[in-house]
Amino acid sequence: MSKALLTGIVYALLSLGAMYWLYTDLLDTRERAGKLELAVAQSQRSIDAIQKTAQQNQAAQAELRRRLNAANSLAATQSQQLEQLKHEYADVKAWADTALPAAIMRLRQRPALIGSAAYRQWLSARGALLTPTGEPEKQRGTQPGD
Repeated sequence: MSKALLTGIVYALLSLGAMYWLYTDLLDTRERAGKLELAVAQSQRSIDAIQKTAQQNQAAQAELRRRLNAANSLAATQSQQLEQLKHEYADVKAWADTALPAAIMRLRQRPALIGSAAYRQWLSARGALLTPTGEPEKQRGTQPGD
C-alpha cells in the first residue's frame, strides 16, 4: 500500500508540476498576446495616418491640377489677346517682334540641373548681372574713392 500511495503522490506532484508549467506558459502567452495587440493597434494607427495623408495628397494634387489647368487656360487666353493686339496695332506688333535684352536672355538660359549643389554651382559661375548702364555694380559697402 505504501508503494501505491507513493506512486499516487509522485503522480500528483507530477500533475501539479505539469499544471504549474501550463499555467506559467498560459501567463506568458497572455503577456505576449497583450504586447501583440498593442503592436497591432499601433500599426493600425500608423496605417490610418498614412491613409489620411494619402487622401490629403490626392486632394492637393487635384487642386494643383485644377490650378494648372486654370493657369494654362489664362495663358492661352492672354496669348490669343496678344495675337489679336499684334494684328490690330502696328506698334504692338513691332514691340512683340523685338528681341529681348541680353540680360533677360541670360536669365532665361538655364542648363539641366540635378540637385541643389549643381544649382548653387551654376549660380555662382554665372557672375554678376550688369546694371542698366552696362557696368558691373560696385561691391556693397564700398564708397567712391575707397
